[in-house]
Parts: sequence; structure tokens; C-alpha cells
Amino acid sequence: MFQPFTESDQEIFPGAEPFSDGRDPIITWEATVDGQPTAIVVDGQGIAVMTTGEDNEDLTWGLFDGPMAARWLALNLKSDLTFVADELADAGFQVL
Repeated sequence: MFQPFTESDQEIFPGAEPFSDGRDPIITWEATVDGQPTAIVVDGQGIAVMTTGEDNEDLTWGLFDGPMAARWLALNLKSDLTFVADELADAGFQVL
């Protein structure tokens, strides 16, 4: 499911920051939002969800409130990371 960042992940998401204890961000490429392949990055800032929108444009949702991000992650750690955009909005994510 979630894996530590690789060098190529760092190149794709250069703004991802390490956690306060120095550990690398983690990522999964196994999620979907509205049926679209989605990457979820968890880093020292919070959670970012990167997907493709209806018009094939890149769409990023962000949740950077630490306690809210931790709660969302704990509630959604499941093998099937399938979401709809409304669920992200309801959880406090905002389109960046």
C-alpha cells in the first residue's frame, strides 16, 4: 500500500517534505478518485491527493491540518483506496 519515497517520487513531487523526525514521505499509487488513478502523498506537511479531473487536467487535493490529516489517514487505511471527490471535500480537503 504505502511505501517510502523513492528518488523518482522525489523528482515527481519535489515539494514533499520529510517528517519532523527526518523520515522520508510515503506514497501510494494504488488509489482512485472518481475512477481515476490517483497518488496519495503523506509528508511532513500533511496529505496531498493527486488525480486527473473530468477534463483530463491534473487535480490536487490537499489536507494540511495535522490532526485532521492523521484522522483521515487512520480512517481510510484500507486495501481498497477508492474515493469520490465529495468524500475528500467532506473530510476537509481543498483543491489546490
